[in-house]
Amino acid sequence: MLTTEEATFLLKLARRIATEGISDETREEEKVALPKLREKRGAFVCLREFDKSSKKVGRRIISSGYPLPVFPIVEGVKNASLNISIHILRSSSQEIPEFLEDAVLELAILTEPTKIIAEEPIRYPKEIEIGRDGLMVQRNFYTGVILPHVAIEKKWNAIEFLSECCMEAKLPADAWLEKETSVYKFQTHVYVESEPNGDVVKVEF
Repeated sequence: MLTTEEATFLLKLARRIATEGISDETREEEKVALPKLREKRGAFVCLREFDKSSKKVGRRIISSGYPLPVFPIVEGVKNASLNISIHILRSSSQEIPEFLEDAVLELAILTEPTKIIAEEPIRYPKEIEIGRDGLMVQRNFYTGVILPHVAIEKKWNAIEFLSECCMEAKLPADAWLEKETSVYKFQTHVYVESEPNGDVVKVEF
């Protein structure tokens, strides 16, 4: 979905905003953002641990974003990056620049979620492909979203994935079995820094 140039632009922007907030420089960059980055898409920015000795990307620390295409990509990335900086300030004794030295940023661009249609909710698992599909669960004012590669990392099957997404929405684990609960699936394109502030690569699952 994105070129390496576009993904690099977004992740560098995300790192700068997480570190410094919104600046005049950021606003000028947004004005000249590549045309595709003005398209409305769901997007998540995630922060992951990075082991400098082994050069390996580790577990997800923080994730923020929007599952629905309500913002242009560049605007969604800006908002998510600000949320990440707020989370760091609230949860860590480290200064943000120091915290980010040992973390890589990951960007997920989402397709528009489509509602899973089945004769009965018990058939939902057959409509979900682990590794390809992410899930969004909605019921009244409650919403839970989990990206596709989380299910791979956690080694969930489709039923566990549905249950975890319900709990993410603050619903009972078996809420997906009730007709009042709507379940959606989506796909993602994922890009990650190879090291903190390093080259950006597309991730294949």
